[in-house]
Amino acid sequence: MSPRFHHPRLRPALRTLLAGTALLSFATLCGAADVYRWKDANGVTHYSATPPPDQAARRLELRPLPPPKDLEPERERLQRQREAANRDAAVARDREASAAQREQEAEARIQRCGLARQQLGILKAGGPVYGRDSEGRRAYLDGADREAALERARAEYREACRGVDGDSMRTAARQAAKDVRSASRCADMRERVAQLTRPGARAGGEDIRRAREAMEKQCGG
Repeated sequence: MSPRFHHPRLRPALRTLLAGTALLSFATLCGAADVYRWKDANGVTHYSATPPPDQAARRLELRPLPPPKDLEPERERLQRQREAANRDAAVARDREASAAQREQEAEARIQRCGLARQQLGILKAGGPVYGRDSEGRRAYLDGADREAALERARAEYREACRGVDGDSMRTAARQAAKDVRSASRCADMRERVAQLTRPGARAGGEDIRRAREAMEKQCGG
């Protein structure tokens, strides 16, 4: 027979504690064939595998413990969730990268259009036009060379500015004009330094120093 707790003079708090202990003992009885619950003369509840001979006892209907939960389906579900989250993150990264690439391509097209518009405007104007030879010196266009350059500029303008709105085109053309002027001044200063330092040149050291300082300031070093 399982031990019975019988303390008629215990204080209420200790009796409550012992009642909890009895419940813990009851948990160990769940594997037994029969479990009985009964109260002694002092009202203390007891659990045992056999009924007491001199007390009314109630036989408890115990349900078998459920088998341990199979965690494999839960692991598989979590794994599927992680894989889905990784796929979603990869799709989001690809979408952001594609959007950034499209934005860069659109900006490059606008800049190309602005330069094409600016160059076409120069060639269509009536003043002298020049490019640069292999040594960075000015090479003026005239006659057939200018007409050929004009045709190339028109073709480039049609290609580069297709789909570009007018405001973006004009803004890019103004920026291109500034960039071209700055590049032209830089090329002129580089040519000036080359002339001053060419073998046989009679330029003084101070003139060369000032020319180099001006070139570095204009060309950014």
